[in-house]
Amino acid sequence: AAEAERAAEAARLDAERKAQAAKDEAERAAKAAQARADAEAAVELKRLERENALALAEKQAEEARKQLEKEAALAEARLLKEVEAAKAKAAAEAEAAEKRAAAEAKAKAAQAEEDRRTMQLAAQHKEEEQQRAAAARAEELRLADELQRERDLNNVKLQEESAERLAARRAAEALDAEAAAKEREVEVAVARAEAETAGRIRQERENADLRAKEAAAAAEAEKERTQLMVDRALAGLGAGARYFYESGQLPKTAGTLVAVALGIYLSREAVRVAAAEVQRRVGQPELVRETSRGSNFLVRLCCGAKARGSGNESLVRRVMAACGRRAPAAPTGFEDVVLPEELAEQVHRLALSTRNAKLNHAPLRHVLFYGPPGTGKTMVAMRLARHCGLDYAVMSGGDVAPLGSNAVTELHKLFEWAKTSDRGLLLFIDEAEAFLGTRSRNMSEHLRNVLSALLYHTGEQSDKFMIVTATNRPGDLDSAVTDRMDETLLFPLPSQSERLRMVHQYYQLHILSRADVDDASRGTGGLPAATPDKRDALAGAAAGAAEAKGAEGDESSGDSEGSPSPEGQAAGDDVTSTPRPSLSTDGGDAPHTNGSSRRTAIGADHTNGHAAAAAGAAAEAGVVGALKALFVPQRTGPPRIRVTGVTDEMLADVAKLTSGFSGRQIAKLMINVQGAVYATERCTLTPKLLRQCVEREIRKLHKKLASGASGSPSRTWMGL
Repeated sequence: AAEAERAAEAARLDAERKAQAAKDEAERAAKAAQARADAEAAVELKRLERENALALAEKQAEEARKQLEKEAALAEARLLKEVEAAKAKAAAEAEAAEKRAAAEAKAKAAQAEEDRRTMQLAAQHKEEEQQRAAAARAEELRLADELQRERDLNNVKLQEESAERLAARRAAEALDAEAAAKEREVEVAVARAEAETAGRIRQERENADLRAKEAAAAAEAEKERTQLMVDRALAGLGAGARYFYESGQLPKTAGTLVAVALGIYLSREAVRVAAAEVQRRVGQPELVRETSRGSNFLVRLCCGAKARGSGNESLVRRVMAACGRRAPAAPTGFEDVVLPEELAEQVHRLALSTRNAKLNHAPLRHVLFYGPPGTGKTMVAMRLARHCGLDYAVMSGGDVAPLGSNAVTELHKLFEWAKTSDRGLLLFIDEAEAFLGTRSRNMSEHLRNVLSALLYHTGEQSDKFMIVTATNRPGDLDSAVTDRMDETLLFPLPSQSERLRMVHQYYQLHILSRADVDDASRGTGGLPAATPDKRDALAGAAAGAAEAKGAEGDESSGDSEGSPSPEGQAAGDDVTSTPRPSLSTDGGDAPHTNGSSRRTAIGADHTNGHAAAAAGAAAEAGVVGALKALFVPQRTGPPRIRVTGVTDEMLADVAKLTSGFSGRQIAKLMINVQGAVYATERCTLTPKLLRQCVEREIRKLHKKLASGASGSPSRTWMGL
């Protein structure tokens, strides 16, 4: 029984082993079948991909062929239209020529009939008019000559028309030939494109498998090479680490490397931080067109030397000239700025408020200037900055859009730069509507981001900067921008009395300052003009005064008022006044009423000014001036302007006739008068020449208004 049980157990185990072996064999067969199926699926997938690529290439070739056929059809249609137009034009010209020939023939027939009648009458009255026979024969010869000339002219016209018809026919033939050539070129291009497409498709089919094998072989070789390099590198690193560890130099070497790396990192970061701080404080942002802040350390050092009175003023001036900078000019007031009375009071209150706010470190207010072009917005902003002791910077709204995505970054740099000013900064934004317009769907994303950045920086008042925006179209500004403006000032076109002051100022600047004393006195009721020597002396005295007050103007808040700096005069385009004094006795605030007293006062002021300037210039020149006078040859000056017959009444008429002119247009008027004077042979200004220049400028203004180039005030700046 035990043996039977053992035999049964052995049989059972044998059966289980056979079943397990059969099961394993079935699993291996299933896996092999699955592998064969996967391989077949992969092969089928590659085949499908290859067929899809071929179909896509064929489709693209078909589309290219259709596009070429379409372009060829369009070119053919365009050429046919041009040929038809040329034929129609030639037919019209031929018809016109036929009509002209018929008219000429009719005229010739009428003329011949008239000649025949004249000859008959002459024959009938031949006996009665023996005395007039010679005159009749002469008349007949003249008529015959005129008739011959007309015939010759007609023949010439016929020849010209024939030549034109021939040229038209040749042009039509040339167009036909050009059209045929273009058709042939299109056919050749289509055939070439089809051949190239077929060749590329065939080449792709042949080289697909070859490229796949080459790529696999290259990848395997690269893998082996990389593995070998890694093994060698690890072996070298291991040997080096083992040597350092066994010799005891590993800690020292590691410490040295860490110290060197830390030193390099700290030095780089220190240089980066220092450069960023220097750029933030000294560098001028890209958006700033002009600023009164110095961007050169040497210039600031020279300004400090001037303030301390180092005594070597000539060296300081040469250094600053080499740097392309001038010393900061003394602050000035608004006495020579021609503004309406109400606007002048508003500007005066704004200047006092800003000045006192700066002295007390109170927040500065933002202001909006709006009005027609050329009414003084830029000039008042710069005068406001200098009067209050602030630095100023000028930017244009048109410079923002070209920066694109960098505009936001540049605007942030501009405000960070403005906050570093020790004196405070007045940022003048001209043409603000160019990037601060109303947000709409048509507004680009970059301009929208720039507007948001400006609103972010102006969300809270600051004692570091104030913004003065100028625009001709305030209605186009975004409501959030106008909400940031604490005060709004309208700059209208000047009235007649204001135009009169501007005319006198620019007449003094561009005409009288370049006129002979006697001629200017006769032409303007005794007002003397500056000679070259006197002008040089005045310039030297003014430069000395500006240098003496330069440091004081930088340190103070602008209590003293002097002449405007040259860069203040040149900055901006809204210029409505000049640094020349007005011709009225009360500083230029009223029209002329008392000619004799005015002339006496001005003559005395000029005499005293010339004497003081000459004394200052002589004291400054010293021995150097004497040596120059002895050894340097004196050059003759340019021709002087002669003024003949121009009176104050004529200038008043000019102010009356220039209604609707802005300050800039009045300045251009006087510059044009100066140019017209220099265009004369003797550089003489006469009433006739002045009247011609004024009438020409008035016609130009009317032409602009009629064509809508400049627009009326109601359309351009009354939107707010």
